[in-house]
Amino acid sequence: MSTLARASSIALIFGPRHYGAISGAVALGANGARAVGPVGASLIALAMGSYERLFWALAAALAVVSVAVLFADLEVSSEETSARRVPSP
Repeated sequence: MSTLARASSIALIFGPRHYGAISGAVALGANGARAVGPVGASLIALAMGSYERLFWALAAALAVVSVAVLFADLEVSSEETSARRVPSP
C-alpha cells in the first residue's frame, strides 16, 4: 500500500502524534516483504522443482486466504451488529 491512501489512512486511524513511527513500521514490513519475496520464491521453486508448481501453490494459498478473509469479515460484522443492538426493556 504505497499510495496516498496509506498516508491518509494511518493519520486517520492513529492520529498525527506518532505518525512517523507508525508509518515507518508499516513501511518496514512492506519493504521487507519486497526484499525477501523474490529470493524466497526462487528457493521454493528450487525445492518444488519448477516455477509452475510454485505458481499453483501460491494460487491455492491465495484461495484459502480469500475464504478465510470472507469468514473473518462475516464474524466481525455479526459481532458489530450484536454490539449495536439495544436490549428491549
